[in-house]
Amino acid sequence: MVAWRESYLDLILIPLGLLLPALYHAWLWRAVRRRPLSTAFGVYSAARRLWAAGMMRDNDDKKGVLVVQSLRNILERSFTLNFIGNRLFYAGVPLLLWIFGPVLAFLSAVVMIPILYNLDMVNVAADRGTKEHSSGCVNGKANGNGCMQV
Repeated sequence: MVAWRESYLDLILIPLGLLLPALYHAWLWRAVRRRPLSTAFGVYSAARRLWAAGMMRDNDDKKGVLVVQSLRNILERSFTLNFIGNRLFYAGVPLLLWIFGPVLAFLSAVVMIPILYNLDMVNVAADRGTKEHSSGCVNGKANGNGCMQV
């Protein structure tokens, strides 16, 4: 019988610590595609679209529209860089803690998932004081096929 070694923990816990956040991000990608207004990324994207449409409607001057579009593009890049930068930071924490052993690396990866979930998901219904699950509709009620305006 082969004796249990410390390196076996590395072989088990480190791949699991990498797999769990990867599965979470695959689930998040699916959530953004299926119900974008239930995620922070989707809400920010919708708000940018509404803001740009409102500014273009209010501004008839073509130069003003160009300035607004340039500003919007800068804001989109900064939001995307912030989003990606935070992900890289959170991914670096388990790798840094791997210095102290695979158990800390695995535990930090497990603790990272609820933290990222709280940063990524938006519960619109909780803001209205109800305990229902969010429909993902902003300024509307959910029907069977999506959102309808109120």
